[in-house]
Amino acid sequence: MATTVAPAPTPPVVRTPIGLASQAIQAPYLDWANGQVLSIGASAVSSVAYAGPAQGGQTDTVYEVTATVNAWYSVGNTATKDTAGSQYLVAGATRYVYVPGGATLSAIADSSTGYLSMVPALLI
Repeated sequence: MATTVAPAPTPPVVRTPIGLASQAIQAPYLDWANGQVLSIGASAVSSVAYAGPAQGGQTDTVYEVTATVNAWYSVGNTATKDTAGSQYLVAGATRYVYVPGGATLSAIADSSTGYLSMVPALLI
């Protein structure tokens, strides 16, 4: 009897993200192990400083930030609602935020309580 051999598996197709004018864009590598979720409400809360791998000798990083409720956030300062120095984030929107090494991100809910997710977005 002849023995049949299964064909080798086909490697996955890796697609390059495409931006405007069909230009390839660099997609971030999300550092899930160092992500954080903040429970936000009427009082501001802060993240812990980034503790992931240093890039180029620095721990400066960019976070992908998303909230389940409308929120205000600030980097390096305490977030306050409706005040200069804090940025508004609509529920469900995603923003990429630069956070210098050793700094924290502070957030406060606009009205109801919810969560703010922040995942380091490393360019590799």
